Amino acid sequence: SFYVGCYHLLIYFRRRQYRENLAFAFLCFSAVFYDAFCIGLYNAASVAEGVQWQRAQFISLAVFVPVFLCFVADYFHQKPGWVIYAFSIYYVLVIVVQLLDRSSLTFLVDQPSIKQITLSNVFKITYFEVTPGPFSVVQGLVGVIASTYILVRAIRYARRGHKKEAMPLILAIGFMYAAGLHDTLVSNGVYHFVYAIEYAYLTLILFMAYSLSSTVVEAAIAREALRKSEERFRSLV
Repeated sequence: SFYVGCYHLLIYFRRRQYRENLAFAFLCFSAVFYDAFCIGLYNAASVAEGVQWQRAQFISLAVFVPVFLCFVADYFHQKPGWVIYAFSIYYVLVIVVQLLDRSSLTFLVDQPSIKQITLSNVFKITYFEVTPGPFSVVQGLVGVIASTYILVRAIRYARRGHKKEAMPLILAIGFMYAAGLHDTLVSNGVYHFVYAIEYAYLTLILFMAYSLSSTVVEAAIAREALRKSEERFRSLV
């Protein structure tokens, strides 16, 4: 994720007309932070340590979602609009609350949610977590709403004749929905397995990196074709 972010940041500096590469680079970097906090949570040795990583995860998600919304606007070559500004204001509030609040509003520290998972009777994993508070639950629901908003915009964009550009995003959102449902079921103890949302973010990055790179390659091919055409014209003259 970090490498892809640096790559598209370099593309933006070389071709500033492709603004979507800048937003995509920041999207990759925000995913890197979330992945790093996942590593911290998965290696936590106590509930007190685990809740700190959980809080860091929620803060990184509060950065990820508005950056994702801005990237989609640039990717579709549209203005952000009031909806994205409203989401952005909300997530700024979320970051402030998650940083400062230590009450049961964000996390129920007195209600541990320790999960012990065994995969293939070999790998044993223990998640030292606590139950999210009402504010964090609402944050998760708003994230689902934001994803749905992006999905609707992508479907509309595809119907306007941009199916090639919209399909990678639609598929990525589908993976994110599936991973979100899976993680919700795991978190509530319906069945035992590892969390998957970070892999859905990786899928998003891979799909969109492929789409953006294809655009750059097609532009390079078009420039080369134009150059050859101009050479033939000069030869003819």
